[in-house]
Amino acid sequence: MMAAQKADAAVVYSGLENLSVPTTNGAGGIYLDLTKPGSSFIPTGSGTGPDEGLNTVLPGWDVNFYGSGAGNLRWAYGDGGALAVFNGAHHVAALGLGVMVDGSSLLGTYQTMVPEFTGTTAFMGVEFLNALNNPLFGWIRITGGPTQGFPATIVDWAYDDSGAGILTGVIPEPSSLALGCLAAGAAGLVAWRKRTAA
Repeated sequence: MMAAQKADAAVVYSGLENLSVPTTNGAGGIYLDLTKPGSSFIPTGSGTGPDEGLNTVLPGWDVNFYGSGAGNLRWAYGDGGALAVFNGAHHVAALGLGVMVDGSSLLGTYQTMVPEFTGTTAFMGVEFLNALNNPLFGWIRITGGPTQGFPATIVDWAYDDSGAGILTGVIPEPSSLALGCLAAGAAGLVAWRKRTAA
């Protein structure tokens, strides 16, 4: 697995999600709202939306990962019109660590992820809209399996909530308060060991 880098506090990180993309519900797949880590929706059927409760359970969803009729890993964009960084073949680009995703990226609605995400872990660069319809840039780390991208796992994701570009793999720095607590705890442990050893 690729190591994540650190960045500024404006970066929002999902934490490790490790969500499996289902293959048993056709185009239903799994729906994500990138601004709400920990929430996803897996319809029981084809993912037609309102009749399966999608708009009630996960209104404002951003992306949907699924298997096409041919069994290839694909993604779809929500009402917010998410875009993905794509390559010259009009497929989603499988980005490495440290690639800038911003307004200058080659962005589009191309949905094919195979062969780019077949048998590899890579980043998908995205642009999506927040609740105020402001564009945000982010990345989604995906592990694609050896058979047309399956079994596929959505590992984690991050975005910059200021609307600035983001490097793939960047996650927020730990807060200075958390670091201070760790340092104080370590100092207390050293002091306690000295007292008990005496």
